[in-house]
Amino acid sequence: MDKLRKMLAFPDDMEAPDELHALPSWKVHTLPGDRKETWNLRVTRNRRLTFSIDTAKQDIYDFEFGRLSLELISQEIWRSASKRLSV
Repeated sequence: MDKLRKMLAFPDDMEAPDELHALPSWKVHTLPGDRKETWNLRVTRNRRLTFSIDTAKQDIYDFEFGRLSLELISQEIWRSASKRLSV
């Protein structure tokens, strides 16, 4: 979950989408075909984080982690952090 947390935070701090390529361990690339504007980051061997970037509006949207939406991802990160803090 720590890697996923970093991946979710990184786009907020970057100035240009090309900065994602500075992190080769994340195996960053855009998807082909009708999702060519969608960025793909490798979280684990078989889990990916995808999202789109609107450079004109400087906005990041459509976060997905497998079949989970960003809202579910945020809830899971919060649960995980809460468990660690209460121990």
